[in-house]
Formats: sequence, structure tokens, C-alpha cells
Amino acid sequence: MSFASLPFLFAFLPLALAGFAIASRLAPLGGFAWAIAASLAFYGCASPRGLPVVCGALLLNAWVMTRIAANTLRRIWWLTGGIALNLAFLVFGRMGGVPLPGASFIAFAQIGLLLDQRESSPIPASRSAFLVLFFPHVLSGPVLRLRDIAERLDNLRGRRFDGREAALGSIVFVIGLLKKTLLADPLASVVGPAFAEPSALSPL
Repeated sequence: MSFASLPFLFAFLPLALAGFAIASRLAPLGGFAWAIAASLAFYGCASPRGLPVVCGALLLNAWVMTRIAANTLRRIWWLTGGIALNLAFLVFGRMGGVPLPGASFIAFAQIGLLLDQRESSPIPASRSAFLVLFFPHVLSGPVLRLRDIAERLDNLRGRRFDGREAALGSIVFVIGLLKKTLLADPLASVVGPAFAEPSALSPL
């Protein structure tokens, strides 16, 4: 589901925002939980067969993180094993029969979580799931590190829907959408053939 597609703009995004507004008023962590649920639904729309695989990878990575936090002496072994498992997930995403869009971003985000866990107190599974699956970046990146957005995640807990922030975010989203549709997409049709056959290019 592309961010510029009609189903995303007129169905998924309004439901995600409305659900966040309602859930954040019902419970202190309601908005946080809704954001994770919406991200799972977003990935499920992109790859229904891949969603169980990704959920399994998340659970396995979360378990490895608990072992890293609890085993000081064997921490490096658990870290190495966790990195190997995520690289195996990446290879499966590239070569397996199940489509796993965004596999590289998910794998490297989870490796970043393992590295962060080695240097910090136990990281809640909900926080790691949000970091990996949050729908604005799960399919196309960038790869986020927990230490870079930890403060923002703390602010999200117990946060209620703010109309002014939603209006500002909508303006930024519309500007980005216009850049994509009016600039990036037309340019892609021009430069695409050049990248496909660079030998056919001439200095003129």
C-alpha cells in the first residue's frame, strides 16, 4: 500500500489517526498500543503471508533481547546468535517463497535493538515492536536506532491527540506527497531508463 494510493489516503490513514485519538483518551498507553496495531495492519495489507513471519521474527528477537539483558557473562554469545538469526531472516526475505517487503529494514532495525540492549537496561517488547514496525518507515526506511528516538517514545506514552500537531503534520505530509507526485515520479520515468541501460547514454 503506497502512501500516495487512494486506499492509504482515504481509508487507512484516517482510521489510524481517528483510532489513535480515541485510544489515547481511553487508556494511558492506548495511543501507543493503537499505533502498533495499525502498523501490523499496514504490514498485513502489504504482505498477508509475510505478517506471521515478521511477527515470529519480532518475538524471537525480543526473547534474545531478554537473554542478553539477563546473561552478563554470555551476552556476546546471545548477541552474536541474535545477529545471525536476523541475517537469516534477511536472506529468507530475499530468497524465500514468502514475500517480505522491507525485510532489510526490519532485520537491521532488530540488530540495532540487540546492540542497544547490550548497553542498556531491559527494553520493553512493546517499544521494540513499535520501533521496528511503525508503518511510516517499515517498508522504505530509514533504519532507526532506539537511542535516537527514545525520548520521543517516552513522550508518546500517555499522550493524547493534539489537533494543532495533527494540522502541522498534515501540512508536512501534503508537501511531501506533492514533491513525490509532481517531482519524484516524473523524474523517475526520465532517469529510470538511464539507470537500466547506462551504456546507452551519451555525453549529449
